[in-house]
Amino acid sequence: MTEIKPILQYRYVVKVIGDGADVYMRAQKVSGLGFTVNLEEIESTGGIKKMPSSISYEKLTLERAILETPEAANADLSELLNKLEVEPVDLSVFLTDAKGDYKRSWNIYKAYTIGWKTTDFDATSNSVLMETITFEFDKMMEIKI
Repeated sequence: MTEIKPILQYRYVVKVIGDGADVYMRAQKVSGLGFTVNLEEIESTGGIKKMPSSISYEKLTLERAILETPEAANADLSELLNKLEVEPVDLSVFLTDAKGDYKRSWNIYKAYTIGWKTTDFDATSNSVLMETITFEFDKMMEIKI
């Protein structure tokens, strides 16, 4: 019998696929890898039936520490904040095992930043300042490696 081993969920890599070199983003937490199938009611001789009509994707959210030296992946966020213009990018989220080998990936197509916020500034706290970046995207595909 084959041993069943779950993949530990806290090991992953986020990559922004750019025109030039790919950029890896650090993130403490990634959420929003999901979708909902929308149903449309159609009348037929047997009554009303519900049929799939489209797919709605969740919003992809990255939570990460704000670094003293910003990463290259912050360029599209800065562009959005300054001009409200941003080019969509493709992202990949790779789930890895303990050795760092890729086990699964989710390719996110035509993602663009739609939100950004930080944790509260609190002079009495000694915690790391975090930022949350939210992306909207056109399509997602899971790849089993």
